[in-house]
Amino acid sequence: MVRPIIYAFVLKRIHQSFYMSTPIVEVAVNTLPVHHPDVARYQYLLPSIAILANCPHAYHCQLKNESGEVWTVYLVGTDKSVMFELWKKEDEVIAYEYYEMGGCLYENV
Repeated sequence: MVRPIIYAFVLKRIHQSFYMSTPIVEVAVNTLPVHHPDVARYQYLLPSIAILANCPHAYHCQLKNESGEVWTVYLVGTDKSVMFELWKKEDEVIAYEYYEMGGCLYENV
C-alpha cells in the first residue's frame, strides 16, 4: 500500500520545485522493489550505490495535468525520507537529486 505522505510529497514538490500551475488531473503511485529495472536504470546517476543500501522503498509516480503533460517521478527512500528522486517530463529527465545523511524528509518539503 502506498502511504498518503507519498502523494503529498510528490504534489507539493511539483508545485514548489517546478512551478506547475496547471491542475493535476491524474495521479498514479505504485510501489516497486528497490532493484526494479526502472529504478536500476538511473543508478548510474548516484555517486555510490551504497546510498540505496538501506532503502527499503521505491515508488513510481505518474502525474498528468490539464494540458496533457505527463510527469514521471521515481522516489527511493526509507519510511521517513527520500534518498533519491528523479523527475521526468514526457521522456526527458528534468531533474534528479540524491541525499546523504538521512535524506530529504517527506514532511519538510
